Amino acid sequence: MPGKSPRKEVALVTYPDSFTLEEAKSLVDSAGRKTLRVFTQKYLNHTEYGIGSGKAKELEELVKESNAEQVIVDEHLTSKQIHNLEKLTGVQVIDRERLILDIFYSRATTNEAKLQIQLAEIRYEMPRVREIAKMTAGDERPGKGGRGEYVVDVKFPSKHCAHTEVNMSFDSTTIFAFLDCALPILVIVSVSCCIVYPVLVSKLTLKSGTRTSTWRYV
Repeated sequence: MPGKSPRKEVALVTYPDSFTLEEAKSLVDSAGRKTLRVFTQKYLNHTEYGIGSGKAKELEELVKESNAEQVIVDEHLTSKQIHNLEKLTGVQVIDRERLILDIFYSRATTNEAKLQIQLAEIRYEMPRVREIAKMTAGDERPGKGGRGEYVVDVKFPSKHCAHTEVNMSFDSTTIFAFLDCALPILVIVSVSCCIVYPVLVSKLTLKSGTRTSTWRYV
């Protein structure tokens, strides 16, 4: 029986208080990753990297000296902060929001749940596409007549199309799930009506001499 693939080793950056620290380590473990080293910092809202520049340099050194494949920051980061930190360290940077989405998707068991997570992922990524494209505006694709296409012109429509497709799939899944639940109930109600209705009609038949009056409800 083949063994499980090795878990990615990551550097974790979080707040110093014990509760937050343990929660962050637990999230990393739930996401199927292995914490190589933990860095703590009181503030994770610095402009350039989210973390302080000194801590960013420590991360850079750790990545160079170890097998760390990712940096996880236990806070929401902007696209610019992620871009800057990835450029400095040379590895993928994941913020808290992205990490939680990964955990939810890995534990989703139904198609409906997976589609909901995909929608959340696309909504998470769409605003970042434009911001990243602005920072890498020099990357162009050659086009007809020498007119290139900027990255934003390529990626944003593809994300928008993906959002529309997943939304339509989600709507279809919801409808079919409703039908799966409703159909047995409709069958039971239909069968019950076929049995009960003649009995009610016969009981509501009033006989008076030779005249028979039948009460029916239409």
